[in-house]
Amino acid sequence: MNSSPFELFRRNLKPLMVGLTLLALFAFVALPVLDTYMRRNAGDIASNVVATFEGTELTRGRVDYFTRNHQATVRFLVGLAEDTINRGGFPQTAGFNFDDQNQRVSAIGINEFPSFVGSVRSLMFASLAQKEGFDLDDNSLQVWLQQFTDGKFTDKDINAKLLRSTQNRMGQPHLYEQLRTHLLAQLFEQRGTSGLFMSQSIRSAPLLTPEEQWSNFLKLNRNAIVSAYGIAVSDFMSETTQEPSEIEIETVYNEGKDRDPSEFSADPGFHRQYSAKIEYVSADLQSFIDVEVAKLTDEEIRSEYDRRIKGGDFIVPATTPPAGLPELDLPSLNLPPTEPSETSGDASPSEQKDESEIQGGDTSPSKAEEGADVIPENVDQAEKTEADAPVEADAPVDNTSTEDQQSQVARESAVQLVSLNEQDSQGQTAQQGDTESSKDNPPDDAADDAKADSQEPAEEAPAKEEAPEKSDDGTAEPAAGKDESGDPATDEAESGKDVETVEPFEKVRDQVAADMVRPAAQARMAMALQNVTGQMKRFFSQNAMYENSVSIQGDTGKKAPERPNLAAIAAELGLQHEIIGSYSAATISSEPIAQSVSMDSLQMGQSSNFVQLAFGSTSTQSSEPSLSLFAPIETTDPRTMRQYLAWKIEEIAAYTPELEDVRDDVVYEIRKREARKLAIKSAQAIADQAKGKEASELKDLIPADKTDALQEGLGPFSWMTSFGFQGASLSVVPGVEAAGGEFMEAVFTNEPGSVSVAVDLSGNTVYVIQTDSFQPGIEELQEQFKQPTNRFMSMMLGNGAGEIVRGYFERMDDKSEYKDLTIANE
Repeated sequence: MNSSPFELFRRNLKPLMVGLTLLALFAFVALPVLDTYMRRNAGDIASNVVATFEGTELTRGRVDYFTRNHQATVRFLVGLAEDTINRGGFPQTAGFNFDDQNQRVSAIGINEFPSFVGSVRSLMFASLAQKEGFDLDDNSLQVWLQQFTDGKFTDKDINAKLLRSTQNRMGQPHLYEQLRTHLLAQLFEQRGTSGLFMSQSIRSAPLLTPEEQWSNFLKLNRNAIVSAYGIAVSDFMSETTQEPSEIEIETVYNEGKDRDPSEFSADPGFHRQYSAKIEYVSADLQSFIDVEVAKLTDEEIRSEYDRRIKGGDFIVPATTPPAGLPELDLPSLNLPPTEPSETSGDASPSEQKDESEIQGGDTSPSKAEEGADVIPENVDQAEKTEADAPVEADAPVDNTSTEDQQSQVARESAVQLVSLNEQDSQGQTAQQGDTESSKDNPPDDAADDAKADSQEPAEEAPAKEEAPEKSDDGTAEPAAGKDESGDPATDEAESGKDVETVEPFEKVRDQVAADMVRPAAQARMAMALQNVTGQMKRFFSQNAMYENSVSIQGDTGKKAPERPNLAAIAAELGLQHEIIGSYSAATISSEPIAQSVSMDSLQMGQSSNFVQLAFGSTSTQSSEPSLSLFAPIETTDPRTMRQYLAWKIEEIAAYTPELEDVRDDVVYEIRKREARKLAIKSAQAIADQAKGKEASELKDLIPADKTDALQEGLGPFSWMTSFGFQGASLSVVPGVEAAGGEFMEAVFTNEPGSVSVAVDLSGNTVYVIQTDSFQPGIEELQEQFKQPTNRFMSMMLGNGAGEIVRGYFERMDDKSEYKDLTIANE
């Protein structure tokens, strides 16, 4: 009997294939459904109802599950679109957009920003759309996917990509659920916003009348310069009632009990936001570099320094002028030497005197011979041609030959160059020589100078090797241009040549050392972070399984998993450890970790920062994050490149406090309102004084002891600052914190020279504002408005369409009896 492995495989091939097929069906079909069922029914927390509408209840587990699948769907569709484009296709579905400039997908046709509140709204609007008669069956969704892939992928290919992208967590039913919900919700939203925007997307530019475009254009392009006098509301607190009535206290409490306090709002807010205590470890590459550098010796660093110099590093080219020589634009001296003179002999006494005067009394042979054989290149051509021209009969004959004239010019130029070169080193000698020369040879008058110039100069002897000069102590000195060994001088700085210098070792030591250890430091930091990440994720999974087991089976006596000691782990691995909080989304902004972002979120061109990841949406006080306790959060600070691994270790749900818990805050808000009224009254009195005076200045109207609160010449600033296609926001006024819309309206609706009153955004300061001037002029603005680009950008400001959309949503909430149950008293 043949018992080889191949024979056994051949005999059992059919049952083996059946088993593998069943296993594949279980892994790809049954497991995702089972995972969905377990996630939806896991734990008491997941079963908490967070919202209701038209009799439908949304539990936290369902919303969390939908949000996670939404995130996975967005990633999958982005990758699917990129693969389609790489195959030469282009998605043909409505709402898709590809940024050609940055080569990335910027819109996929459904909501690209998963969030807890967004999931609630999407589920609600999709349900309302179905009740209105809209629906999408599986065949419609299949057609949508074929249009999205431009026919480049089959249904089988799409499903395979989905399983790989989501690591088998999502199958076709999950994808269809996401697409159906988001497309129906988007349709329901667009039904209420049609006619308000240029396209069906509510994020597109709104439709505006020409008057609205001009008004928006002025807000973006007209600048103002103002003077502002700030009156602090707190200065009037002493004049307010210290104990308001109980009715007033209850009224203000009810007004602000469900509103979050904000430093950018004057409205009272007593609601307590969701808060959490955060534990994190962080890694800074420089700290790892410092550790590795400490292991190096100076010999190793210097050896690397020498090696890099040989490779051309640390070479700094420089052009250094000769020491003591001013930077002059002197002619180049490069003509060939003159022939030796036929007549020998010394120069005449008058010529010696002239040279002595030029050289400052120094007539040493070495100086006379330097440059004696060259003349400047830029000698005037007219001087050369005059010597060759025929001499007229009556003209006096000049016996000086052209060659002699050239020699004389060259000698004078060379003498000037030598004199400048030796000005610093031989200043005393030159001065003494001048004194002796002036004694022996008194200066001649102009006639003598002319006569001396007409004398024929003596021909110079050919240049020979110079004899060494003797110093004061009688020893021989090396000739110019030689060093002590007789070789050419190596100090190129004295010759005026370009000098290449090398950075000294002490200056670049730290840089060399850091470059040597950087790869090792990066690898060690990556391993340390990977170590911590693994332990955090392992504990999160174990803790989730333990809590689910307890919620389903009760307390079975099974021991809870032990949380890793991040402080000890960080100390061992060279990381930094911190525990901060409790913080809410509004109060954590001062912490460094709040500036970090998720690098994975950059694929859509939008970076989710730590606050959004840990605390969810901050647009409403009712939102609570879907991210549970001990879920790891990986972020990076783009400014410092410090990397963070964090999780929440304690949390307090958002709640509305009782009156007795916030009574002092309520009383303070009541007194602050009263003080604000007094401050406005004081400011208005100053503005009224300005109305009765022509060309009055604000500084003449305020109290003498308050002039330090006056700020003059603020600006120029515009009403709004554009962020391109992302919209615009109120401009920042230098010297005014949180100026606000009331401040801007008071400035830009005034005529130059007029005075008005406005309260800042926080309600803490009342300003008396005098508009000094506007710029540019109205004619120039009208010319700019003719440009299509400027008119289009003005459309991004909108026309109040946002208020209409908000009103539409509020009406739908009332109609469907929507209730947000995430706000609960403790």
